[in-house]
Amino acid sequence: MDDEGDFDVGVLEVMLPADMKDIVMKAMSACTGAGAGLSPCEKAFAVTKCLYKEAPAVRIKSLYCN
Repeated sequence: MDDEGDFDVGVLEVMLPADMKDIVMKAMSACTGAGAGLSPCEKAFAVTKCLYKEAPAVRIKSLYCN
């Protein structure tokens, strides 16, 4: 996330494990406009909340990762 609260989706895609990439990138696509016009902090919260809703499989899977 940069100072304006925008996510660099390209960096995210490179950093994701292969088994999570499709799910997270699809969710990121759905959440691109979340928080538009808000402060960077509020925008980060809005995007995170959207991702939480859009990618439940990742949320559940992460509970079991060590």
